[in-house]
Amino acid sequence: MMAIEILSPRLANQIAAGEVVERPASVVKELVENAIDAGATEILIEIEQGGAKLISIRDNGCGVVKEQLGLALSRHATSKISTLDDLEAIDSLGFRGEALASISSVCRLTFTSKTQEQPQAWQAYAQGRDMAVEVIPASHPQGTTVAVADMFFNTPARRRFLRTEKTEFTHIDELVKRFALSHFDIAFTLKHNGKVLRNLMLAKTTAQQERRVSSLCGKAFIDHAIAISSDHNEVKISGWLALPQGCKSYSDNQYCYVNGRMMRDKLINHAIRQAYQDWLPEGLLPGYIIYIEIAPSQVDVNVHPAKHEVRFHQARMVHDLIFQVLNSALNQTLSSGQQTDDNLSSLAPITAAAEHGYGDHSQTTDYGEGTHTKNSVGIANPAARHYSSSSSSSAPSSALSSTTGGFERGRSGSIDAAASAYQSLMSTPGFSDAPSSALTETSNQTTANDSELFGQLLTLIDEKYLVVNRHGNIELLSLTALESLVNELELTARWAQGFKAQPLLLPVAVAVDGSLIEQLTTHQQLFRRLGIEISVRGPKIIVKQVPAYLRQQDIATVVPQLLQLLANQPQLIESDSTLQQLICHWLAQFGVTSYSMASASQLVAKAAGHSPQVIAQFERLLQRVDFSTVIADFND
Repeated sequence: MMAIEILSPRLANQIAAGEVVERPASVVKELVENAIDAGATEILIEIEQGGAKLISIRDNGCGVVKEQLGLALSRHATSKISTLDDLEAIDSLGFRGEALASISSVCRLTFTSKTQEQPQAWQAYAQGRDMAVEVIPASHPQGTTVAVADMFFNTPARRRFLRTEKTEFTHIDELVKRFALSHFDIAFTLKHNGKVLRNLMLAKTTAQQERRVSSLCGKAFIDHAIAISSDHNEVKISGWLALPQGCKSYSDNQYCYVNGRMMRDKLINHAIRQAYQDWLPEGLLPGYIIYIEIAPSQVDVNVHPAKHEVRFHQARMVHDLIFQVLNSALNQTLSSGQQTDDNLSSLAPITAAAEHGYGDHSQTTDYGEGTHTKNSVGIANPAARHYSSSSSSSAPSSALSSTTGGFERGRSGSIDAAASAYQSLMSTPGFSDAPSSALTETSNQTTANDSELFGQLLTLIDEKYLVVNRHGNIELLSLTALESLVNELELTARWAQGFKAQPLLLPVAVAVDGSLIEQLTTHQQLFRRLGIEISVRGPKIIVKQVPAYLRQQDIATVVPQLLQLLANQPQLIESDSTLQQLICHWLAQFGVTSYSMASASQLVAKAAGHSPQVIAQFERLLQRVDFSTVIADFND
């Protein structure tokens, strides 16, 4: 039987180094975290030979006094925690007290530091031995420099596992990039073999922060990203989300932080993937920079050796909140047409469920126990217009005049719009400069875009109107009016069986007048039929479940609208067919605000299933296009 012995401090440190010092980037991580915890505003990182020869981290933080330099290199020595209560509410990046001791056990480490109070800087030196540390005077400004040389010099077996110089430095560069994206109040300089590769100045303003993001993540990311900000139940979520056209097939721009700490957490990643799943085509991955701020007592950061994962005390709440904030921001931007790129207009929700969820225009609302919540979303690109829920839609880029009106622009604008629309028509297969009498022959040709109801589908105008060639006439089809009609017909058909309720990720509390609360009692059966579950708490109503048609709407606005609608019709009761028509018509109004040719074709195909009712509404759905104004402009 083998005898049990106490490990020597040297061997214990080398074993601990197996967790702390995986590669040169691991050393950089531990030392930069210490510099940040020391309150540094400038950090210089110098690397030689990918970190295998030298890693030097210099900061202008508070420094370490002479008497504690030797102690700083001892195992389990830290200034970050002292009691169990401190461990349960950690607000610093480093806290275990193993880093310096573990690093010095497998490298040659020099620790030079000076505090503001000390007239003299001091230097401690250790190289792979026991805890004895030599301290000598040195020249150094306020702050600390930790130099780590000859990595794994006394453990050659581990040194053989190091990759090429380029690979190891790539890991370090990515690490510095992660630090720079989470600490805009710190200037970072990165050198490799004496050459400055990154020089990032302080970024205090939003514009400066976006410039830093652009330099680190690429201009394409910031140009196709939206800025998010949410504060709910003392959980703050902010950052940038890449819109679909800014996402890639590889995960190079995925950064998440919890209280400033870099994370690769499964729960967070799952919530992010769920938020994007309705919008990203197969093969594309989300792009994001997300900052989560939560009370330190509500999160356990001591669950992973490298501190890459955390455990939330209210994991489900945090997961659902992340999903809701991100999903609402994406829906609000993509469904409302407030994009940074014209190509985004062709994007539509991918899942069938999302086809009935149109834009969660979040305003200041109250969730759960009366906690004030703000959700805002804006275009990240400083040159782009920021989006708010009160923003009105921009003027159409082009609009063909109908028999009842002209162009929505001035004279010069209308010429450009007409030319663009006309050229679009001319380039459409099956449509040429032939006179209108010849269009009948063209319309008889069968194409993939033919519709029995509307004829040949030609092109989109302003993402809301479809130009069609119907019986040799060019007409404009209002897609929003068509979808409203189709929705109303489907809702009416499903009225008898009722609508399936879907629980909200977070209940929504809304303050309403007492007269509106009375409608909940008067129309209990109606709300059950609609799949809306509401409870009353004082002067507020708590909305817990809604049908799919309202799932992605701003519940804090929509539900009071419904209550007001009922209050305005006190004579109507559940069995009254007029009430059914009123509610179905109201629900049908919640539709998309922009279309692609694909989604427009799908809508037209769906309308074909209700052809008699749709045909009866042709007058309000279709308007013949009058080209006389356009031709006059061209002739002028």
